[in-house]
Amino acid sequence: ARVRAYSTKPETNEFEITGWKRYAAMAAPILVSLVCGPLAMYKLWTEQEQEKGKKREFKSTTGMQLGGPFTLVDFNGRAVTRAEFAGKWSLLYFGFTNCPEVCPKQLQKMNDVVEEIDYEYGKGTLVPVFITIDPQRDSCADIKAFVQQYSPKIIGLCGTPEQTHAAAERWRVYYNVPDYSKKDDYLIDHSVVSYLMQPDGELAALYPQEFSEEDTLSGIRRRMAIWKSQRPIEVENPFELLEQARKSLQPIFSLVGIGKE
Repeated sequence: ARVRAYSTKPETNEFEITGWKRYAAMAAPILVSLVCGPLAMYKLWTEQEQEKGKKREFKSTTGMQLGGPFTLVDFNGRAVTRAEFAGKWSLLYFGFTNCPEVCPKQLQKMNDVVEEIDYEYGKGTLVPVFITIDPQRDSCADIKAFVQQYSPKIIGLCGTPEQTHAAAERWRVYYNVPDYSKKDDYLIDHSVVSYLMQPDGELAALYPQEFSEEDTLSGIRRRMAIWKSQRPIEVENPFELLEQARKSLQPIFSLVGIGKE
């Protein structure tokens, strides 16, 4: 007789999802939306903020002719002109050593920006410069002590009242100094802007007080990239390259008798 085997295990559809797998399948779309949703929103917000930064930066420099020749003195008493920074990126800030809050914050931000740029592009890529608008009180020694609290890289400059006024006028720096004859513990109302200068001495961008360190860094990186993309490609003289190759291979030529008469 033929024996038929029966299974006591209930039949199930192989495509049917049961137990914890069912709940996991139901929860997966929710988890994906919870994770990806905020990430997508953050990416969109970041792109919008970067675009706002570009607009603010470009808007700040459109149609403005800032900068030009100047003659000042560094904190070692050495005469400094605009030619000192030729071929270099520089970040300029006008302030005064007795500034209680704003200037210290700006110099700290300047130092942090310069350190990051130097780390990314090489030491000495960006030269930080502090120019006093208070020549009556700020001596070379005062400026040196002030800027070196934040970084030994910062170059401090001062001048006579006439030289200071001429430099500030070229950069359209607003500052209002009280009457010196009345008191000596005065504060100066002034514009709070950092000026990014290209290696050719032209203004690249303005970074006002409300720009964060990251805003400023992003702007500087962008300006450096634009500058690099616009530079002509330097082509080596092919004849010099051939001559260098000939000299480097001359010992081998001598061994095999090439070049001998």
